[in-house]
Amino acid sequence: MSIPSKLLELARPRWLSLLIIGLCLGYAITVLTWVPQWMLPLPALAWMGLGAAFHWGAPRSEPRAALGRRWPWALLPIALWGLYLYLAESFGIVDLSAVFFHLQAGMADHGGVSRIGAAFFYTLSMAALLASFIWLVRNDHRWRRGEPLLAIVLLVSNPLLYGVGQRGAAIVTKPGAWLERHYVEPILLESPRDPPNLLLLYLESIERTYADRERFGDAYADLDAIGEQGLVYEGIRQIDNTGWTMAGMIASQCGTPLMPAGLLHDRQFSPLEKVVPGVDCLGDL
Repeated sequence: MSIPSKLLELARPRWLSLLIIGLCLGYAITVLTWVPQWMLPLPALAWMGLGAAFHWGAPRSEPRAALGRRWPWALLPIALWGLYLYLAESFGIVDLSAVFFHLQAGMADHGGVSRIGAAFFYTLSMAALLASFIWLVRNDHRWRRGEPLLAIVLLVSNPLLYGVGQRGAAIVTKPGAWLERHYVEPILLESPRDPPNLLLLYLESIERTYADRERFGDAYADLDAIGEQGLVYEGIRQIDNTGWTMAGMIASQCGTPLMPAGLLHDRQFSPLEKVVPGVDCLGDL
C-alpha cells in the first residue's frame, strides 16, 4: 500500500471516528488524573491500536446493512460526562450546591471571554465525540450490543450524578426541620454606646497548612504575626452547602448554609429577591 493510499485510508470515517474518541478519552484522563496534558496523544494512540487490533468499525461478520440506524443509549451518559469534565476543568472540585445556586441567582461574572471560548470548544468537541460514537455503534454490531452496558457504567461512575444522588438521599433521610433544630438566633448581650467598625477579610484558599515552614517557607509568616496579637480559632469545620465562596461568606456571617432554592422550592429557578430572608446576619446586628 502506497503512502497516499495509507493517508486516504486514515481519512475514512472509521479512523476519523476512532481518532476523535481516542483524543477525547486522552483529554478526560488528563483532567481526572495527574497525567500531564502533553501525554494526551498516548491514550489516543493506544485506543487507535485497539481499534486496529479488533477491527472496530469494520467487523468481519454481520453486514453493515443489518446494523440498523438506531440511536445509542450511551449518548446522554457521554454528554453528562462531558459536562462534568468541563466543570471539573474550569472550577476544580465540582460542588453541585454552587451549580444549582448560580443557575438561580445568575452567573454574570462567570470567568469572562476565556470561559466562553472554553464552553464553545467543549460544545464542538462533544458534538464531534457523539457523532463519532454514533457512527461506531451503527457500523459495528459488537459495539451496538455492548453499548447499553456502557451507558449504565457511565451513569453509575459519573461523579456529577453521584453527587445528585447523595444530596437527594440526605434530603430524604434527614427530617425537613433539621435546620430549624440546629439554628441559633443571634442576639446582642451588650451593645457599646459607640460600636466599633468591623472589617472582615476573606483570604480564599489560604489556610494554616501554609504555616509549615519546611514546605512553604515564610508564606504564612504575616498571618502568624497577626494571630499572635489577637484571638485565633482552630479546628473549624464546615457543614453542607458551605464549601464555596458565597456560601462560606453567608455561613460565617449568618450561621446558616446557603440553600439552593431551585431543587425543592415552589418557584424553581425564578429570580431571587433575597439571599437569606428572615435571617439576621452579622451586618444586621
